Amino acid sequence: MSASTSPRTVAIAVDSSDLSEKAFDWFMDNVFHEGDKLVIIHSYEWLSPAIPEMIASNAWEKQIEKRDKTVKSLEKKYRRKCKALKLEAKIVVEGGPPGQVICKITEQEQASFIVLGSRGEGTVRRTILGSVSDYVIHHTHVPVVTVPAFVPNPPGKESS
Repeated sequence: MSASTSPRTVAIAVDSSDLSEKAFDWFMDNVFHEGDKLVIIHSYEWLSPAIPEMIASNAWEKQIEKRDKTVKSLEKKYRRKCKALKLEAKIVVEGGPPGQVICKITEQEQASFIVLGSRGEGTVRRTILGSVSDYVIHHTHVPVVTVPAFVPNPPGKESS
């Protein structure tokens, strides 16, 4: 990065999938510039039970504990990865529809672009259910890098 270029803020959307980790690693290997500021975004969608009485149930409490454990594990994983790379990253965890949360945090943090993994779902499934990457591409005002499930190594670079 040249001295006249200001640092970029990069939003990286993650979940607990291997594809999210792959997108993070791909960004670090191929796009990262010294001085980049990382904002790692995780959104979880939490649906209330259909029957309000279930909120007071033991099963509901266990679901909340499971979600909290998953979120803490994910935060720890990306803090560890950033520490190993000697990077500081802001980790933002927020409940809500993932696409909306990613777009909102990206705007709040004034990120230059977004990196996220793509599950490569089929056309029918994506049309009916939608996809996070599709939502983000159509609702953000910054470039989006979607890393597919399979990315070949660039010429001259061996698999790690």
